[in-house]
Amino acid sequence: MRNSRDNLILVGAFAAAIGLHAVMLPWVGAAVGDSEVAAGFDVAVLSLDSPPFGAAGGELVVMGQVEEYRDGERLDTPHHTRTDRILLSRDRLASEDDDVFTTLPVQGAGAGEAALPTFVLGPETRLLADADGPYWLIYEADFDQQVPDTDRSNNTRVAPIYIDGPQRPELAIETFIAPAQATVGGSVLIDFEIQNVGDGWASSNPQLGEHGWTDRVYLSTDDRLDPTDLPLRTFERTAPLGPDSAYRHELLELQLPLGVTGPVHLILAADSDQVLDQPSFTGGFASRSIELIDTNKPDLVVATVQSPSRFVITRPAPLSFTIANLGSVPTAGSNWGDGIYLSSDDQLDDDDMLIATVNASESLQPRSRYGTALDITLPELVQPGRQFLIVKADADNAIDEAVFEDNNTFAIPINVLTPEQADAEIKLGDPDRPERLVVQWIENDRIEEHIARRSRTVQPALQSQADPDPDAPLVDEPKPPALAAVDAATGSPNNPTQPTDPTNPKTNQPPPDAAATDVAPRPQIESSPIQSRLDGLPGEAGTLTPKRDGIDGPPTPSQPIDPTPSTEEKPTPAPG
Repeated sequence: MRNSRDNLILVGAFAAAIGLHAVMLPWVGAAVGDSEVAAGFDVAVLSLDSPPFGAAGGELVVMGQVEEYRDGERLDTPHHTRTDRILLSRDRLASEDDDVFTTLPVQGAGAGEAALPTFVLGPETRLLADADGPYWLIYEADFDQQVPDTDRSNNTRVAPIYIDGPQRPELAIETFIAPAQATVGGSVLIDFEIQNVGDGWASSNPQLGEHGWTDRVYLSTDDRLDPTDLPLRTFERTAPLGPDSAYRHELLELQLPLGVTGPVHLILAADSDQVLDQPSFTGGFASRSIELIDTNKPDLVVATVQSPSRFVITRPAPLSFTIANLGSVPTAGSNWGDGIYLSSDDQLDDDDMLIATVNASESLQPRSRYGTALDITLPELVQPGRQFLIVKADADNAIDEAVFEDNNTFAIPINVLTPEQADAEIKLGDPDRPERLVVQWIENDRIEEHIARRSRTVQPALQSQADPDPDAPLVDEPKPPALAAVDAATGSPNNPTQPTDPTNPKTNQPPPDAAATDVAPRPQIESSPIQSRLDGLPGEAGTLTPKRDGIDGPPTPSQPIDPTPSTEEKPTPAPG
């Protein structure tokens, strides 16, 4: 009986010990972890090396070095059992969507075996069979965060790799835009877009880390590419291109040769050197017909137009513009007129109003231009609101420009106001209204006091280079002389020795404030914006000044524009 009772006591004590162990184990583990963190335990991935190229489903040897530290001292063997892994990712950031390339269990000390800090993944590790294109290998030490680590910023390292899969790229030209006509020896602008319609990534030589290829435009007498065609320009592609991806070039200039006239073809070839592993090259060619015209004709265009943004009916306003000859020969005629029109839209038609005409009487040389400045006045019958000023070079088509007659106009938007509208919104400093000036008079012997007391006295009435208004009222009675020592004054302005009475407003006045005076700020004249259509044309306006009938003297001979930009500094206009 006693033995049975003793056995029951032993069983109960054993069960209590097991329960106490289960309760204390998390506390003990937490205490050990806390002591490890406090001791400065750290797992660091020092290196990750892999080949830059791999074949899908093939072998891949990856090397790296991972070490553990405590208080900055390297541990010879891993101290904790943990799990590392290598991901295969499309970017440099690890996520759950990435493919797990391999998992590496690391045994801690006392677990029967110890892993070396340097690991080698040999031929048994293979790439995914359907992988293709650029990837990143990402090594994550203790990816599930099972060990205490004071610094997890060094637990990850990446390495790039390009995987050649069974898929193949296929380049196709989606769009190719070119003009229908051009001048012999001139230039044209083209646009094109190339897309990878294949199921694989486009890369020229991934084994060597090269991903580029070239696209080229040729000039051909027919729509077929052969070795006799003339290459005009080559475009380099330096990055790989994924499936269903595209790249686009816009407004690319092609310089056309001399001596080739008539109907020809521009041929665009994608991957012209055929360095990509494409199943076929049928979609990588596109041809556009173009007619090269040897016009030997001038080409007059409006280069720039400058005017105010607002025009007041019946009031003159300044307008200036420049005319350029983009053709290869001078103008054959010596007398033509440039017209200024008012239109409700930006297109010139028969319903638009002719405002003024400026006559030129000199031949304009190639790559030269002249400037014209005049005042124009809108008649009373013009309707206010948003309108357009249209300047047309050679308004009556007196100069034979052949196919270049359609680029002679240039339109700019303006706001047209009635005189009543303009006067109702007059503001000081507005360049489109009569000048007004308000002057506040300050006695000469008090100017130095005002200058010396800038922190207390604001002098908005002193406007540099402003002429006195002859209609300003005269001062009948002079003001009392200024105080000799304003800084020392503690009393009223009339008696510095008498303390200021705060209840008397006449003896407790603050110094005048700029915002409280009637003096307006100096007017600011807006600079009229210059609208230009020929930013690439070298030189400056004014190389040829046309003679206006009954106004100007003998004209100045035309001179070619100097392509060298002028370094002469322009004088700064005086304020006022």
